[in-house]
Amino acid sequence: MPDAEDRILMFHGTSTRHLDAILSRGMLPEPPVRLSALMAAANDKQGNHTASFEGTYMTVSHSLAVSYANSASEHMGGEGVVVAFSVPRADLVPDEDEILFALAVPLAHALGWDSEAAEDLPLEEWTREKATELGRTFASRFGIDDEEVFAKVADCLDRMVSAAVGDDWDRDPALFHPEGNDFGWSSPTWIRKLTSTPEGMALYREQMDAMCRAMAGADPWRYPCDLESCKGRILYPISLAESRRCFIVSVGSPTEPRCHYDNVAALKGDETADVGAFEWLQTKEPASAP
Repeated sequence: MPDAEDRILMFHGTSTRHLDAILSRGMLPEPPVRLSALMAAANDKQGNHTASFEGTYMTVSHSLAVSYANSASEHMGGEGVVVAFSVPRADLVPDEDEILFALAVPLAHALGWDSEAAEDLPLEEWTREKATELGRTFASRFGIDDEEVFAKVADCLDRMVSAAVGDDWDRDPALFHPEGNDFGWSSPTWIRKLTSTPEGMALYREQMDAMCRAMAGADPWRYPCDLESCKGRILYPISLAESRRCFIVSVGSPTEPRCHYDNVAALKGDETADVGAFEWLQTKEPASAP
């Protein structure tokens, strides 16, 4: 097993409707049903750019995973359940929603926005030079120090922002105002404009996914903007077998304390282990997945 310093404990909230499938085949990067899709439909949200990308989403915040478990129970039926993972940091791809949220202020500043100004003034033109500078400073805030990553982030940003502003942008500050996220932090105004056409939607999903993948290994404890719900995704199937890759450590109810999950020995059946989460699991009869 790799050095513990290279691994982090992360959580995923779901429903017992899927628990038997998880325990038999692990977690798939393209599950049959995504909670995010059900929640978006229930909330009647606009903008399919919020649909999840490939991979299993997880968070370092146990409390956030609990909230997702409760939402899964509400939308899917069954009881809420929290799955804990041992994750190689190098394999963790940042969550696209949080990338957009963390990008909001730096992008506005790069275009000349001033939060202290008495009035909103027209922004500056977007240029490749701005993309290069922003790509470097933005990625470095995630604990990344790699010229190839900086260049990839800059290229993806340039493609998306250039497409959003087009050739006749009037430099209206409202398009990039950091607080202009009417549908939540993953829906800034410029992204909603970009994804308003099928071509823009395809470009966004391709470039946003590529930018996140390029930033794989970003330290989830150094996410900017003081985020406490740092999330990411793993792009390959995840099993219960201990390995050098991401694997399931434990499973428990939303009421289990976080300390019960940091326990690889319980998964291996060690009788001396503190198996609080597994004691709960053994009393349940998981419902069949739909």
